[in-house]
Amino acid sequence: MWFKTALGFFLLSQTLTTVDRVRKLLWAIILSELIVTCVSIALSGRAELRVGDRVAGVSAGLLAWNYFGIAVAQICPYLGALYVCRRSPVRTGLLLFTFAALMWMLVLTASRGGFLNVVFSIILSYWFVMRGSARGRMAYLVVLLCLFLSVAGAPDVFFARVQTIWNGSEAGSSDVASAAEESTQGRIFLLGRAITYTLEYPIFGVGLGNFININGTELGRPDAWYATHNTFMQISSEAGIPALVFFLFLLATVIWRMKKVSERLASDPANDELRLLARATLVSTVSLAFGWFFANLAYDLYSYYSAAIAVGLWAVARQCARAPELQPESPRLLRPIARLHGLRHKASF
Repeated sequence: MWFKTALGFFLLSQTLTTVDRVRKLLWAIILSELIVTCVSIALSGRAELRVGDRVAGVSAGLLAWNYFGIAVAQICPYLGALYVCRRSPVRTGLLLFTFAALMWMLVLTASRGGFLNVVFSIILSYWFVMRGSARGRMAYLVVLLCLFLSVAGAPDVFFARVQTIWNGSEAGSSDVASAAEESTQGRIFLLGRAITYTLEYPIFGVGLGNFININGTELGRPDAWYATHNTFMQISSEAGIPALVFFLFLLATVIWRMKKVSERLASDPANDELRLLARATLVSTVSLAFGWFFANLAYDLYSYYSAAIAVGLWAVARQCARAPELQPESPRLLRPIARLHGLRHKASF
């Protein structure tokens, strides 16, 4: 899995060299999520797609349980950026329909971490992506309306699970509330075990993917045969503290670079879409980091999509910074000066 993820990241970082390519990739992701979501909603009554009263979805990995909320939180800022930039009625309607479908599927999964992650992403998307234009602010009202209607019509299992966030063990004696509380305690237990292995094997960890095996074997308990449910502790316990440092460095670099691109292009209307995509990538990355506290996604490809997009946007932004030295109308005598100016601008960028 990690080999495919590393290869996918490399290919994306080398091919996303224009805003148009980034846009096409985002539309591919959006349409894929829309199709899977609509099929899951249409077949939600089937027993094989449900666990109790919760809907698991037709894609049992990427778009189920907490993972669905993380995927939605990751794509929300891009939905906002594409909406603000593209004024086609068909694409506008498609983006709004996609968001409405995602919100309804979100409440059907009844994932507490996923719901919090999406709310967090929506707030950041407004602040960094949508509030700068009247079109974006209007769309945000529609977003809030979709979220409100989804929650208002959500099944009872959603409310039973969500209220355990603030009530804890006092949420009630129902089977749903008890299961939710048991899940919380189980995750705390696994988090503690991950910290223990991090301290015992700080350099190389227990090996990629080995946490479940070593923890279950050592304890011999049914509740020990689970993953860490925390990406940061998954990396530290399975790959070691140095790997966690590199991972955090990648996260910080993406955020810093996208913030810098956004600031540099703030007064350049010609590159407004690039600026909005950079801000959306910043929000997407922070939203992913929030979701990493609730799921183990250290080796999954879509955890690195935002980073790969950031590499592409950074390359495009640097091309824009070098544009003055490439203008053919510059007199031959002044071209060395123009190149020097371009290099200085590139260095400061």
